Formats: sequence, C-alpha cells, structure tokens
Amino acid sequence: YKRQHIRNLHKYDSVLLIGCGSAYIAATIGRLWMEESGIRAHAEIASEWNYRISSESKNTLAIFVSQSGETADTLLALEKAKKMGLHTLAIVNKANSTIAKKADEVILLDIGIEQSVASTKAFTTQLAKLFSLATQQPIPQRLYELAQQAINVDITFLVSELVHASKIMILGKNVMSVSYTHLRAHE
Repeated sequence: YKRQHIRNLHKYDSVLLIGCGSAYIAATIGRLWMEESGIRAHAEIASEWNYRISSESKNTLAIFVSQSGETADTLLALEKAKKMGLHTLAIVNKANSTIAKKADEVILLDIGIEQSVASTKAFTTQLAKLFSLATQQPIPQRLYELAQQAINVDITFLVSELVHASKIMILGKNVMSVSYTHLRAHE
C-alpha cells in the first residue's frame, strides 16, 4: 500500500476535500483547519461535484475521505480528479480498498471494523488525520490513548437498562437517531 508523503499542503494552489455523509462532514471541518493554517481549501459532496464543471488548477491536491474506501460517488469523483490531472490522496480505513488502490497516496485510518451505524470511530479518526495534515503536526500519542480508553468503557449497565425500552428521550444538542426504537430528542 502507498503511504502518504505529503508534508506541505502550502505547495498546492488549493486543496479539494471530497466525501459523502459523515466523511463529507469531516472534510468540511478539515477545510476549516486548513484555511486557519493559511491553505486555500474547499469541501464538496462527491455526488454533487461529479456532475459540475470543475475549474481546479492542475496544482490542486484532491483529498478523498471514505471509511470503507468503496463509496461509489467518492470513487467516481476520484476518477474524475485523476482525469483532470490532480494529485490525489485517499483517507480510508482499508489499504486494499478501491479508493486506496486508485489514489496517488493514502492515509490509513487503521481503526478496524466500524461496528456502529453512526461511524463513530471512523469520523473521529478522519478528523484526527485531517487535523494532523492541516497543521503539519503529528497526532499526539495521548489522543490515541484517550480514544482507546473511550472504546474500552463498559456500557453494559446502560445497555441492559435501554434494551427493553419502547421509547427513549434524550436531552442534548444536534442529536440524531440511528436506532430502531422510537426516539425523541429535545434541546
């Protein structure tokens, strides 16, 4: 597999970040970090970028964010960028995925199987990789340790309480449901 060798995003005229779903949300946050670092960047939803006339210069780095590395619209966008002569970088979880194989360079998430529909591990790791790329700073070992602690938290007591619930109410901000149980969220 091809490791990423990009050390300086400032050498590009701009950076284009492309993804779908939660990978697109990670890309938009990564765009903000890049802009704060003085790098001209923009983020696009793959399905929309695929059908627009694009005006990126040849000296644009196109970054494709995908947990599986098989997202159809993101793969189509990668193929379009390659035809345009853009340098491509994949941020994916699997080294043998189609997107990883077709991109010029790869940053692996290396998080194992994502078991949650909500893509929690992938999203968090995508953010960490994009932050590291934008700031040119390595991801601190402490961040990995904290993530591992969060993964190892025993929530069986909570699950045992909720598993038989027919309704759940959650108080919080920007809460989205990915359960089969009726869920109502209030801010």
